[in-house]
Amino acid sequence: MTNSNNSFRFAKHQHLKSQKDFAKVYAARCRVYNEQITVFCVKNSLGFSRLGLSVSKKVGNSPTRNRWKRLIREAFRLQQHQLPIGFDFVVIPKPLISIPDFETIQRSVLKLFIWNAKKYRKRFPENLENVIE
Repeated sequence: MTNSNNSFRFAKHQHLKSQKDFAKVYAARCRVYNEQITVFCVKNSLGFSRLGLSVSKKVGNSPTRNRWKRLIREAFRLQQHQLPIGFDFVVIPKPLISIPDFETIQRSVLKLFIWNAKKYRKRFPENLENVIE
């Protein structure tokens, strides 16, 4: 059993950082969205899911963009054990008048990640032999 302090960490290996990884996620063209965010996903061959963030200047100034990133990372961190395993996710917030509260973002992240993973499984059933259920 893992240490409870580490079980909810957002470790470096869970970050999607390279341009190559982002391009792979976008190339799969599997996305879902709601009023606040858009989520892209693709399967990975790892035993865990990874998160990438793409927050453009259209969303707002630097403090606004950083706030979005903190809230999305925290939602991912707290719910990582409820999210589908074996996927790379890229989250893109939409330009809004104000940033939604954390509970709204948390619900959106959970719902859209699960929905997108199901959509991916239906669309690419032959590519799922390495994805852990």
